[in-house]
Amino acid sequence: MNDWEQFAFINFIKRTKFGHSNICFICGNQANATGSHIYPAWIIEPCIGKRNKEESFKISVSSGEVDTFYGSSNSYNNQHSILTNPKEHHHTLDHIFCNTCEHELGKIEGKMKDPLLCINDKSKINRSYNPIASLEQFHSHQLKNIDIDEFLVFWFSIAFRFYIKHFIDHNQHIFNSGEANYLRSVIHEFLVTKKINSSRIVAEYFKFYVIAKENISNDGFITELGVEGHNEFYLCNYILEFYTKTDTIIPENIEYYKFENHINNKSIIVIISNEMWNTKIYNLKRFIPGFIQNIGQRLAGITGQSIEQMTFDYENELDNLKKENGIDLNHFSIAEATIIKKYS
Repeated sequence: MNDWEQFAFINFIKRTKFGHSNICFICGNQANATGSHIYPAWIIEPCIGKRNKEESFKISVSSGEVDTFYGSSNSYNNQHSILTNPKEHHHTLDHIFCNTCEHELGKIEGKMKDPLLCINDKSKINRSYNPIASLEQFHSHQLKNIDIDEFLVFWFSIAFRFYIKHFIDHNQHIFNSGEANYLRSVIHEFLVTKKINSSRIVAEYFKFYVIAKENISNDGFITELGVEGHNEFYLCNYILEFYTKTDTIIPENIEYYKFENHINNKSIIVIISNEMWNTKIYNLKRFIPGFIQNIGQRLAGITGQSIEQMTFDYENELDNLKKENGIDLNHFSIAEATIIKKYS
């Protein structure tokens, strides 16, 4: 690392949710951009709603608490006193990028928007993609009109921004500082030169798969999951499976193994069946038993009942709500309120 890179990452490591380093984590200049979306607004819109009308839920696995955020134009604001008591947006951050890097990232996001949003529209997909393979559980497509380096940098930037967000929220590192700096250097060079040249050798350190859900829905997740051998980043109806050079890719564990993306490959997206998607997110849902246990413990403290009874009642209430209304993250808070009322 050169001097500013060391300074950037030393400051980054010291940064907390309540203290800002005020340097751009891409170029090292003053981080004067505010309201930076951690993930492109349009890619998570199906799950949280349009900009300023968002309705998002942040679940703490450790405490079992569900924090709700409503956008400034959301009608629920008045009901929840959020206009007079502003809350932190779950998916934006201030002072992580400079205005220039923010603007250049926005240009890349703008070019990626239409191709990614048409992925489920059979009448439009052929305009942006060439089909590669079609199997029972998935079919893969190669992007036609987006620069290969630009496609790579877009997904590198997603992984890098997940890294920043995870550290701020949990004080933990998804990548080590060397890996994070590799991502940063590739992104920075492309934003400045519109090519990957001098950082090409470090770009080879990463491989990834872009997975899209066959049918767009609003019941996805926005989170990251460290699984054996790699990281997975969930973006509503997309999953970014991200591997570093030290991670192990096991071909027999990945049905779409041949369709990876890397610096010397084409821009490929794999569209998987609903059945395969549900299997993929099973790992994400593994946190639920611990989550419910924590809520049971908290409810026991409020109601004076046993943890076992509260856990049983809570799970039962969630099942009833799901049967009546389908899947809805509002059910977590509704079930909790129902049980408290029941025993009050």
